Amino acid sequence: MKVLLIEDELDDQKTYKRLIEDACSGGAEVHTARDSLCVDEKLGKITPDLVVVDIWLGGMTQGAHGIEIIEQMRKKSEYKKLKIFALTVAVSDKVKDKATNAGCDKFFRKMEDDKKFINAVRRFHSTFQRKQLSTVKPNKSPNYPVSRGRKQG
Repeated sequence: MKVLLIEDELDDQKTYKRLIEDACSGGAEVHTARDSLCVDEKLGKITPDLVVVDIWLGGMTQGAHGIEIIEQMRKKSEYKKLKIFALTVAVSDKVKDKATNAGCDKFFRKMEDDKKFINAVRRFHSTFQRKQLSTVKPNKSPNYPVSRGRKQG
């Protein structure tokens, strides 16, 4: 499973990358981006199964904040069904409403909702694995001779 983590704070980036990897028992390939310019670059190289985006990308001098990134992604047909989880330190319902209206699927407050975040990533990973297994075509069985039993005489 490929995850794109959009987080500008390096300490938070490391923390959430580790949380995602642990929640997926090492079954996640986590790619990171610090701003919208890096997001465009990463999306040119990978197709994520899940995007985790910080709503407040502090110190932005170029590019977009998290809500704008979500809105831009949702405008593109290839990202309409993509799962997007939003992270923020903000505690207001107004921020949550903005993120939800922009198109995020789940919203988590940093530190406060980390257990919920881990469980949501774990559930998504489990669902992702089941879908992957259901699309794998079984190998054809080798041609073993069919046993017809002994003839009784």
